[in-house]
Amino acid sequence: MSATPPTVDSAEKPPVPVDRRARFGALAAWAVAHWFLLLLALLSCVAVVGGVVTYRIITAPPDLPPHVDLLAEALEALKRGEYAEPRRWADRLRQAEPEAFDPGGRAYVLGVLAARDALEADERNQRRLSLEATRLLEEARIRGFPPGEQSRGLLLLGRCLFRAGEYQAARTLLAEALESNPDEAVEIRFLLAAACVESVPARMAEAIEHNDLILASGSLTPDQRDRALIQRAEIHLQADHLAASLEALGQVPESSPRRAEADVLRARVWLAEALKLREQSAAQELVHQKLDAATGLLRKIADGGLPAHAPVRHAEYLMGVCLQERGDAKAAGAQFERTAMLFPGTAEGLAAAFRRADLLREAGRDAEAVDGYVQVLKAIGPADEYPIAWLRPAELRRRVLEAFQQYLERRNYDLCLRLADTYDTLFSKERQLLATAEVHRARGRDLLSQAARLPGEKAETAARSGRGDLRRAGALFAEAAKLRFATRQYPDDLWEAATSFLEGRGYEDAVRLFREYLANEVRRRQTEAMVGLGEALLALDRVDEAIETLRQCVALYPRDSGSFRARLLAAAALAEKGDAAAAERMLHENLDGPSLTPASKEWRDSLFALGRLLHAQRKYDEAARRLDEAVRRYPDAPPSLEARYLLADSSRQAARIETQKLQKDLVEDVRLARYRRIRELLGAAAEQFRDAQDALVRQQEVRELTPLERAMLRNCYFALGDVNYDLGQYDAAIKAYGLAISRYQNAPEVLEAYLQTARAYRQLNRPQDARGTIEQARVVLGRMKPQAPFAETTNYTAQEWEQVLAQAAEVE
Repeated sequence: MSATPPTVDSAEKPPVPVDRRARFGALAAWAVAHWFLLLLALLSCVAVVGGVVTYRIITAPPDLPPHVDLLAEALEALKRGEYAEPRRWADRLRQAEPEAFDPGGRAYVLGVLAARDALEADERNQRRLSLEATRLLEEARIRGFPPGEQSRGLLLLGRCLFRAGEYQAARTLLAEALESNPDEAVEIRFLLAAACVESVPARMAEAIEHNDLILASGSLTPDQRDRALIQRAEIHLQADHLAASLEALGQVPESSPRRAEADVLRARVWLAEALKLREQSAAQELVHQKLDAATGLLRKIADGGLPAHAPVRHAEYLMGVCLQERGDAKAAGAQFERTAMLFPGTAEGLAAAFRRADLLREAGRDAEAVDGYVQVLKAIGPADEYPIAWLRPAELRRRVLEAFQQYLERRNYDLCLRLADTYDTLFSKERQLLATAEVHRARGRDLLSQAARLPGEKAETAARSGRGDLRRAGALFAEAAKLRFATRQYPDDLWEAATSFLEGRGYEDAVRLFREYLANEVRRRQTEAMVGLGEALLALDRVDEAIETLRQCVALYPRDSGSFRARLLAAAALAEKGDAAAAERMLHENLDGPSLTPASKEWRDSLFALGRLLHAQRKYDEAARRLDEAVRRYPDAPPSLEARYLLADSSRQAARIETQKLQKDLVEDVRLARYRRIRELLGAAAEQFRDAQDALVRQQEVRELTPLERAMLRNCYFALGDVNYDLGQYDAAIKAYGLAISRYQNAPEVLEAYLQTARAYRQLNRPQDARGTIEQARVVLGRMKPQAPFAETTNYTAQEWEQVLAQAAEVE
């Protein structure tokens, strides 16, 4: 048998052998054709690699021989005033194990480097870096300065404390350093004098003593003498010794390089003199002369110096202050704007921008003013870390709070929120949260107040937004409470949070926070908190818990003012539970007890509540008596509208009960007496319905009625027709029904009015008018939409009304 050769599937082709020589040749051909690009690529790679290697060589700390002490080398370099090499070794010192170097020496080297960084930094970062240097140098002091560095270390630490604004501590360290650094005595006393001025309280006498010792030194250079005289003038200015300040400035030579600095201080003294003279009404012309002289001198300095020089910056800023004190707000604003633009980020530029914001606020340009405040506060960051020389943190806080309060009183809530957003610059996080919460609460209450006067959807939109703001306020107060958990303010923050949630209908949160308040506060606001808790529980339909809380409140604090409101709420809860007798007892305790008088709100509300409760119990005679008393005592109280309606309804319902009894009476005298009583009740009902109707119409002219009030007004129109019909006053009844038909012509309930009008016409023996009324009712019914609420507002459906009217037409 011969073997069959293997077959190859047409879908699987055998692999093509790779021709490596051909590929290499193609690559070589491409390289020859593009030799220039290839050369550039190779050079680029070499450049990148070389750059990386060079950078590593330059930045890497020098490889010292193993026997060389890195810390000792750094100390020697610092003694020579060389900082570059120690800076390169700093990372190695920081990252080394604690036992690798002497801890005091390492902290000292790093502290000296940090102090150098602070000295070279701009004024924005100088305090922060000085604090870091202080921390390191203090550590070095505790652990022990390197040998021979004790004197220098103390002096450097004192200087860093001074630059960090820690003047009291600086005084102590500098006084100690003075004894061990006699060659630096003059410079140390300059710092000591300045620290005395800046201390709280200021120590002016001590500052003058140090300044006297400087001037008494026999080795002063001319520049040091001028500097000492200027410092002396500054001390006297801060001490309000203005004549002595000018005397010291008068000793600075005209040719002194510090003459511009002295003239700026002279202008400040004139400004201070003007402000003192302003208190004297007869010296106003002299005030203007002083201010004009100061402005002229400052303008000369600003025009004659370089913008980078400190006296020029000071002069530009102080010119704005002088113009502001002169009363020229427009010129002052322009000068402050110029200063802020020329020197952005500097103490003078920021202070000028802040003062310009004050002027804009005074001019009523509130949005621009807040823009200015926000820009400055964001630029300075935490005020205690970057104090502005011309505006101390306390002054910044006072003026921002003043602006915030002003906008809050003006109800400019958006601007208040923008200011509060920057509060972290000036205040604690808790203070920022509380300020923001205060704005949301004020706006929420304002919106709810507006909603009561707005129509329909607008009212609901405003109320919804207001409640949202109140819930937001509650959340912020609660967050502040967490941050102040260990402070005395914790219960107060809980209280504000709980009440805000209650007002905003955040009932679950209100319940939680009221309970937390009661658990942490055992003395203040106990009844108010229990009442708030009960109100929130009622709103959540947790009636049993609400009743228990409110009863506990009444039992624990029976004479406290809050217990009276607790009884009111407990009565509402008990009535909802169906325990009308207990609810009535609660209300009588308020009305009949010795603690309340009719002048109190709780007594008033208890009277109205008792009238409503009695009406709901169908105790109409007693209800009418209580409701009539309530309306007469408090005709303009908010509950009086409903009370007027319920009073009228009580009289009508009492008349109906008497009518039912009349049918059972057999004795003629009794029947006559009861008939007179029915007429009396119906007459009172007619008068009371008219009174309720007039009160509701008047209220409708002021604001949109609530759904309940609209229903009461509608019922008044129809009830007047019914009462007049029952009285047999058919013409009056027809007129009343006509008014109801005219007002509610498209509502299903007018069909009742048409039907009753036809009956009244029949009683007047006017059958043609009766038939016309029924036909008109059938036409009106035909025009009504099928989805109209017949069953909700009448006794029949649309189909049933067709039958009723058809039957009435047949009768006619």
